Formats: sequence, C-alpha cells, structure tokens
Amino acid sequence: MSAEVLDLRTVSPLDNSTIGNSVAKTGRLLVIDEDYKQFGLSGEIAALVLENSTQFKFGRVCTENTIPYSHTFENQVIPGAQKIAESALKLLK
Repeated sequence: MSAEVLDLRTVSPLDNSTIGNSVAKTGRLLVIDEDYKQFGLSGEIAALVLENSTQFKFGRVCTENTIPYSHTFENQVIPGAQKIAESALKLLK
C-alpha cells in the first residue's frame, strides 16, 4: 500500500486544487483530523471533493466523542496509527 499525504498548512485558504488532483489519481480520500467527526473540517473536505468529482471512495478518522481530560483516555479517542491503517485498508477493498 502506498499513500500520498497532504499536510494542509492552512484551511483558509484551502488548497482545493491539490486536494482534487490527489483524489483524481486514485479515486480515494481518507481524511485524518483530530477534530470532532461531526461538523468538522473532514466533512468540509469531503463536500469540496464531492462537488467537484464524480466518484470516489471516502473515509475519515476523527475524534468520535468529547476529548476527556485524562491524558490516558485522550490517546484512546484521538486518531492513531492503528485506526488510520484500518481505515486505509477499508478504502482499498
């Protein structure tokens, strides 16, 4: 498995063309974001690609719930390597 990683330095302005070109290469998009899944940047990026692409497979790895105060529990809800790898493999099926 190989991946093209885009590290968005800014979200305003958002580099729409780079994101679109990357998705066009493989027809897949996996957004990893430490923000909450609902109402976050990952959904906005998906909408941007959807508005400009006909078909692509989409996945996202985000914080599912409220981030707890405990550092131990925080590591359980923030996206990590295992969740990212599992989501990437799911997109390849």
